[in-house]
Amino acid sequence: MNHFYFIILTLLLFSCTSKYQKVKPLPHIVIDMPQGVGWEEKDSCSILYISSNFDTLHLKGGIKCRGGLSSAYGKHNYSLELNDKFELCGLPKEDDWILHANYIDKTFMRHKLSYDLFRQMSVNNIAPQSTFLTVSYNGEFHGLYTAIQRVNRSLIGAKKGDTCAFLFKEPEVFYNHQNDSIVRTGNYNFQKYPKFHKANKNVLLDELNHFLFHSSAEVFIQNIDKYFDLNNLMDWHLLLLVTNNSDGIMKNFYCYGLNDGLGVRIVPWDYDHSFGRDGNGDRNDLDRNADPERAIVIKRLMSIGGDNTYVHQLEKRYKALRSSGVFSSENLTKKVKVMEKQIRPYIQSNFERWPVDGAYYIDSNDFEMELAILLDYFPKCFKMLDERFGYQP
Repeated sequence: MNHFYFIILTLLLFSCTSKYQKVKPLPHIVIDMPQGVGWEEKDSCSILYISSNFDTLHLKGGIKCRGGLSSAYGKHNYSLELNDKFELCGLPKEDDWILHANYIDKTFMRHKLSYDLFRQMSVNNIAPQSTFLTVSYNGEFHGLYTAIQRVNRSLIGAKKGDTCAFLFKEPEVFYNHQNDSIVRTGNYNFQKYPKFHKANKNVLLDELNHFLFHSSAEVFIQNIDKYFDLNNLMDWHLLLLVTNNSDGIMKNFYCYGLNDGLGVRIVPWDYDHSFGRDGNGDRNDLDRNADPERAIVIKRLMSIGGDNTYVHQLEKRYKALRSSGVFSSENLTKKVKVMEKQIRPYIQSNFERWPVDGAYYIDSNDFEMELAILLDYFPKCFKMLDERFGYQP
């Protein structure tokens, strides 16, 4: 590749600059596809991977652009499927990866911060691991990216041959399908595992949906823990409150089940709508609070009276996470500072390529301003939630 030596020289100069000598360079991926990367099918590719230690490797596989609303942004997200499993950027070995542009989030941190926090809340919580890297595209620096694990059979821990395992992305399980006589066909719950054409698991979520909307109060109370892992559900509920992600209640999550009798569990996904910003980039400093009770399962759980109910357990769980320091400004600020140290050397280059006042941005805030919004959000959020749950620091 014509720009290969230029990239190596740039990384070497970076590592020798006194300002960043104590900062390990980020891995770098070179995408060289003059015909462009398509949207429908993965195009065969051979990308050049340069590690933080300047080791180089050609990785073969397929690549395509990905995204919904984000597809309008010039800085695209990519799906990368390698021919062989590989520890991309030091993450667990996998062959299926997402290169996320974080275009609308000028801190680049909201997805990673949310996923890392959810896993920290409990060893049983599953969320993608992620880390930062830089990307070149057809001879030009393309910006700072995040490598993210794809949510798949491997991530949820489903064993091959587990015929009870399932995984859905953004299923319609919390929507009230008022006319049950309407027959829905196709992969309407967006089944990801097993492959829909091999085993249709929609009936499981249809049964769950009917239970949530049509069971009596008595039947609901007696059976809800058979349908859901309530510990996982409670942590998801609290994650929505701490991140203030109102966009993650009815969508932006995966749900899965295994042959272990614990019921349905949630995996958070797509959390740029969080920590003081909405998904479209608009400011939100807790003036519009997320309402997890929009999800019928949480609404019904919160309505149950008496002792030792979900309401009391939720309060107890919040206080435990606050007391342990997991839910604290200090913990979140520490995570942000670690990420800031990793990405700061690349911020200027990224925004030279994608200006802070470019298309689809609500305002022209730069990285420093956005970082301040993030750090200012933490104490305000915990102050509000402490009052709600009666926690005394």
